[in-house]
Amino acid sequence: SRFHPTLEQELKQIDSVVVAPPNVEVTLVTLTGENERITSKETEIKRQLLSIAKGELKEGGYEVIEHDFDKTIEEDEEFAYLVNEINNGFEQAKKDLQHGKALPPAEARKIKASVGEAVNVVSEASGADAILLVRYQGFQKSEGQIAKDVGTSVLVGVLTLGAVVPVQPTNGAFAEIALIDGTTGDVLWTDIRGGTLSSQIVDVAMDTMPDDIDAAIVASTPELEKSDATLATTTVAESQMATENQAASESVTTLSNAATAE
Repeated sequence: SRFHPTLEQELKQIDSVVVAPPNVEVTLVTLTGENERITSKETEIKRQLLSIAKGELKEGGYEVIEHDFDKTIEEDEEFAYLVNEINNGFEQAKKDLQHGKALPPAEARKIKASVGEAVNVVSEASGADAILLVRYQGFQKSEGQIAKDVGTSVLVGVLTLGAVVPVQPTNGAFAEIALIDGTTGDVLWTDIRGGTLSSQIVDVAMDTMPDDIDAAIVASTPELEKSDATLATTTVAESQMATENQAASESVTTLSNAATAE
């Protein structure tokens, strides 16, 4: 994960987020090398990614802004150009972010990068404070390619007397997610995850996304009020108990004095 150097301060200005159309590409890897896109799988995963992203944002306390990007892109060529510029800007920002490189946590929180000012138009058009970018690339091997891999693994196993038996994955994917400030274009948070050909890798990646600070404060308020109320109740009860104990003590003293006098 990567975090903006002044993340908490920046998040104070972010209450609403719009999810840009996920950029999804799934390729069928064939034995002949004539790979092709699996459009049906892309559509399925794109739908799942939108659902996961919006759900994670809401869970984090953000207001999710609904915007018909496809319609706006179709009607406004400039808007379509700017959306493309944001994607290109993120490609450039990844170099500054050192995406894919393992960094110490402290260093990962000191990197600042921007996708550019193209986000301003998208932010204004949608009415959102920030934009969430989601990119997904995956592959699925054809039956012929899988059979070839199995044959290769068996051959290597025989030649090495079982010392080495390579296991070739039949599918795989990686995803990149980024929260972009709609005013400055700064990358507030980003993460990258890999795994099998499944939308769940985005779910895992978004678990590292910071929650909305304002929502977190509001959510903690009832607990604070409850704590104060409990403290007040306890104080009253303790005060009442002390009064009762004092009265009982005075009563015992009176009875004792009376018995002495007799």
